[in-house]
Amino acid sequence: MGRLRAGLLGFKRYFDLQESANLLSALWNPVPGRTNVLGAGQTVVHEVPPEPDVAFFRLLTGLR
Repeated sequence: MGRLRAGLLGFKRYFDLQESANLLSALWNPVPGRTNVLGAGQTVVHEVPPEPDVAFFRLLTGLR
């Protein structure tokens, strides 16, 4: 783990997985059960259904 800046002490990292059927659209929807995930060094797997309704995913991260 890298050095933490003094102003970031006490913050935790959270992740949100979002999905969209079209990259040209500004509409991204949260993936149920894959939002507000506390990053604690664990592995999180999201299995995509064999015939997904969406084709694109993005991962957002933030400190809280």
